[in-house]
Amino acid sequence: MAKGTQAGPFVLFVMGLIFAGAGLALVYYFGQDIKLNCARSLNQCVIEKTSAFGDEEIEEFFKLSSLAGAQVIEKKDSEGDYTYEVLLITDQGRVPMSDFSSVDHNLHKMNAEKINNYVRSLEESLEIKQSGKLIRIIGFVFAGIGGLMLLGFLLGLLRFVIRLVRQFN
Repeated sequence: MAKGTQAGPFVLFVMGLIFAGAGLALVYYFGQDIKLNCARSLNQCVIEKTSAFGDEEIEEFFKLSSLAGAQVIEKKDSEGDYTYEVLLITDQGRVPMSDFSSVDHNLHKMNAEKINNYVRSLEESLEIKQSGKLIRIIGFVFAGIGGLMLLGFLLGLLRFVIRLVRQFN
């Protein structure tokens, strides 16, 4: 056998682990749903994160009276592409609405406008949701590809074991 073919199953196993791990990490860390809830009668705003696995966590709690508005900031990544995120402007400083930015400028602009309109209005409540659904889909596709690679490795291993058993019988 050539040396390259001997490395095949090992490479398939390692690549499967990398793809599955990267996909699940993407889902866990970036596939969250973010929700901003503000209630004028309670004078409070809460930023909640819900993971793809249903874990809910209150990320930030602040008084509505400290909220001055929101703005969209633009970041340039190492490849020169732009990403955007919403920052809430409060008395304590700027609070990011989520832990990550995205390329959807229109969504962030629309959310910042909703927040700014709410601050200027007398509306009782505000609820804004940012879905991590697309990131979860991409993550699960990567995890699925990794799972198929691992399955291919296991099937190859099973064939190898069956051949060994047949040789000794």
